[in-house]
Amino acid sequence: MTRWLQETVQGMLNEETADTAISVTEAKFSKYIDYRAFWTERIEAFGEELELTWNNPGDPLLIHSEPGDRPYGVCTVLVPVSGARLTINDVEAAGRPWPTERESRTFSTCALAFSESWTEKR
Repeated sequence: MTRWLQETVQGMLNEETADTAISVTEAKFSKYIDYRAFWTERIEAFGEELELTWNNPGDPLLIHSEPGDRPYGVCTVLVPVSGARLTINDVEAAGRPWPTERESRTFSTCALAFSESWTEKR
C-alpha cells in the first residue's frame, strides 16, 4: 500500500514522498477522539512515539475536484482546526496552524481529511 501511494496520489502531491528509497516499517497506530473537541493519532515504532492532536474543529467543507491538470481528482470532507500539537517522545514541536480562507470561507492551514476518494482520468 505504501509503495502504491508513493507511486500515485501521495507522490503527485509531494515529490519528496514519491522516493521509494524511503524505508517502510511496521508500526502500531491508535487514536483517541472527542469529535467536538479533538482528534489524536499515535504511532509507535522502534521504541519511539509520535503523537499528533488536532483541536478546536470548525465546520466541515466538502471538496470535490476532477482530474484535469493533475492525473487525479479528489472528493473529501475537510474539517479545519485552529489548534494542533505534534510530539515525538513527549517533546513538543514548534509551530501552529494559521487562519486562511478556502472556498470563500474561514479555514485553517491545518485540517482533518475524511472519506478521501481519489479518481483517475479515464
